[in-house]
Amino acid sequence: MTPNTPIDNFEVFTRIWAEQYISFDLKHADWDQLVAANREKVTATTSPKDLFDILAGMIEPFGDAHTFTNAHALKENFHGLRPGTNHMPKHARRVTERAYLKGPLRKFCQNQVL
Repeated sequence: MTPNTPIDNFEVFTRIWAEQYISFDLKHADWDQLVAANREKVTATTSPKDLFDILAGMIEPFGDAHTFTNAHALKENFHGLRPGTNHMPKHARRVTERAYLKGPLRKFCQNQVL
């Protein structure tokens, strides 16, 4: 099991995004460069709130309504939105599940990743 430290959490987050996010090319984003630029901000003493802000700040520029991250213990969440919008329709997830998936969403990382 990966230790629950700011540095390890940063590494897990960035690896999952590298493996799962499909729009880096579409968004003209160099994920490796973005990771490198933010890695130096994370130390062993980075607070959970500061780490959340760093991680959310890494995905916010994508302006992608399909991106989000939550920190339940902090009662913090970030939902990416397209520029010019200010909310995600509540029914969007239900429509996606009903229309496009052949089964229920699977959860990973102790139910932290859908």
